[in-house]
Amino acid sequence: IASLQVTRDHRMPMQDNIHSETREAKAIELQIGNILFVDGRPERLWHFREQVLEYEVEVFKIAFAPDVPVGVFTVPPTIESHGCKRKSQRRGGMRKVHRGESSERAPPSGYPLSERED
Repeated sequence: IASLQVTRDHRMPMQDNIHSETREAKAIELQIGNILFVDGRPERLWHFREQVLEYEVEVFKIAFAPDVPVGVFTVPPTIESHGCKRKSQRRGGMRKVHRGESSERAPPSGYPLSERED
């Protein structure tokens, strides 16, 4: 028997039935009879239980590259699960330096570059 506790929006690879294509579904969308993958083999979902916690817990989201299902937990057997979707990173242009300026500020003229010794 394999088990996995996840959030409602956790992505799972599944099939609606043994003849359908594998697709991704959120955990809250799963129904008894759907097919999940346990140790890489298709297994029919025969039980699930929604647990509403009476207190807040910290949830960690992990993204994998490439975005493929991985087995989670080794004992008991693993149920395949996706990480969260990676968000694309927007990178701005390099910091522009105006003509005649450097990226480091020079000391005012008349001051030595090293510390003063008296």
